[in-house]
Amino acid sequence: MESLLNSLARKLDPSIDKRSRVEQAGALMEMAGLLWTFPFALGGVIWLVAATEWLLIQQTWPVLLLLLALHVLFSRLSFSFQRQSGKGVYTIVSGSFVTLVSWSAALIFGPTGLWIAILNSATYEAWQWRQQWGYRRRVNLLFNFILNIAIETFAPLLALWVYRRLGGVYPLPGLGGPDIWPALAATVILALIPFFLVLLPLFLNIWQSTAWRDFFRLLLFANGFGLATLPFAVLAAGLYTQLGLPVYLFLLAGGALTNLLAYRFSQILNSLQERAVELAVLEQLGRELIAAPPDLSTLPQLLDEHAPRLNGGGPMAIWLIERAMVYRFNESGIIHLDEAREKLQTRFQQMPGFTGFSEPNKEGVLTLLPIRGDQYRLIGGIATWSGQQRQERLPALQSLSGQIASAVHRADAYEQMITSEKMARELEIAGKIQATFLPTSRPRLPGWDVAAALIPARQTSGDFYDFVYLENGRLGLVVADVADKGTGAALYMALSRTLLRTYAMQFPDDPARALQATNERILTDTESEQFVTVFYGVLDPVGGRLLYANAGHNPALVVGNQVTLLGNTGIPLGMFPEQSWQNKQVYLAPGESLLLYSDGIPEAMNGMGDEFGDERLQQVAAAYQGQSAAAIQEAIHHAVQTFVADAPQADDITLLVLVRHQVNEEGA
Repeated sequence: MESLLNSLARKLDPSIDKRSRVEQAGALMEMAGLLWTFPFALGGVIWLVAATEWLLIQQTWPVLLLLLALHVLFSRLSFSFQRQSGKGVYTIVSGSFVTLVSWSAALIFGPTGLWIAILNSATYEAWQWRQQWGYRRRVNLLFNFILNIAIETFAPLLALWVYRRLGGVYPLPGLGGPDIWPALAATVILALIPFFLVLLPLFLNIWQSTAWRDFFRLLLFANGFGLATLPFAVLAAGLYTQLGLPVYLFLLAGGALTNLLAYRFSQILNSLQERAVELAVLEQLGRELIAAPPDLSTLPQLLDEHAPRLNGGGPMAIWLIERAMVYRFNESGIIHLDEAREKLQTRFQQMPGFTGFSEPNKEGVLTLLPIRGDQYRLIGGIATWSGQQRQERLPALQSLSGQIASAVHRADAYEQMITSEKMARELEIAGKIQATFLPTSRPRLPGWDVAAALIPARQTSGDFYDFVYLENGRLGLVVADVADKGTGAALYMALSRTLLRTYAMQFPDDPARALQATNERILTDTESEQFVTVFYGVLDPVGGRLLYANAGHNPALVVGNQVTLLGNTGIPLGMFPEQSWQNKQVYLAPGESLLLYSDGIPEAMNGMGDEFGDERLQQVAAAYQGQSAAAIQEAIHHAVQTFVADAPQADDITLLVLVRHQVNEEGA
């Protein structure tokens, strides 16, 4: 029997074999149940039509209409209890006291009273059919409808046939022994038929499964509420005959109140159970995410294990935009991922701070939640589909979104750490290479003392100084500062140094022309928005003449009896094309010193936010005037360090000092 029904089910629905194992079992159970129950449902309807007393309907239609309303009320107050039967799989056990109305009506009006349940089921299933879309869901609706028709027609008609054969009449005459025993016997038949006849295909499909005992416990539990009301239905039918309609309705009202209390209790119990499950799932997921590798390699596995339990096993999708990761559960469910992504992106652009929303559509209720990264940017999303609005699940899904965002942040931080370590090694190498660009030794000029130093704030520097040896014993002096920091500034520095050195040799007598040529070539070879300030001077060590051009750099200091500032003669290099600079000259007398420096000295800042300043620099230089270049350099560095104290160095510090020796009386 089982193999025959399953074979017919596969022929009617070839897509069954393309589904997962769990989905195949459910689909086979539905299709086999549909094939098995359809003949009983069809036979039951034909039997009911033949047994109906149409004249009785005309005579008692107000009472039947009232009972139909009560039947609708009882069925809408169906209470349910949820039980987990597997990973992400939940069994919903539902019931109501609706048999109190339907069976009492059958004992009062005979087969004619069964139309109450038929009309209620047909109306409800027709409404559900219009609300549901998709082949799988409509097959499920059809199976439920046929099963209900079989239970509501064939089973009670067979029970009523037994009732009549035992001498029972309509309406139930009373509650005495001769009258009630046929009714109770028929009630037992009514209770047993669904188990041993109508539900046989379900039994056949799970008989080989280890879960069949659990299944029948659930089945008994689900139908136990209805079975418990059957004796009260017999009581209600007897009271209708003996005491009339008001007492009968009073008893049904008591049943409705009890049904309502059970309905509300089940809602509260299910809500508490769901919240407890959600908290346990989120706690377990959080612990496992903390213990997981930081690279998200185990995230899909953890989501597969825990996330479905936060949506009752319903369809779900989780995606991360930048990582191109998409996780799906229950793909046979109705979930359109592209549409969900577009809706979430649109809503996030309109309201970046929103935490999630649900919207009904023709397929049910779609719930979308953003996964937000740093600065509330959208890094992914969660989409779930359910048959009804479930706002109480939003907090758990929002917590899931936060846990995923934390895992992504942790992975990003891990990747950044790896990248930073790699970059630090590369910058260390770059710093060593860059250090080779600086002069390896000080120039030896008769009558002059030279000292130079560069203290970078990072592994690489945007400052540089250089000595360019020109014809006729002259010396080019360069101190420059790229208006940026880091690797980009270091590369820009290397280019500027190379070009300036090249054009300095090409135009040895014209510092301004060398700066102009360097500027044009920088703008031709780069598209960077950076620029570089340069002080470039050509020193004649014999006469002490310094011919210089200052491209937006800090003014050089000539320190003697007074301090002279060698200010700008043009703008920085790399800003605008077709610019020109002006040459100026100054003579350094014996005993005077020349200081070239970058803004790392006057702009050095202490913990209070105060700068060292130009005035302090000039005071230190003047105080050590007449001493060696190394002594002046050391004094300035010491003064800056004392002023800054424990504050971090914010910028590169470059200092080049030249001192012209005093000439003694013999001219030495």
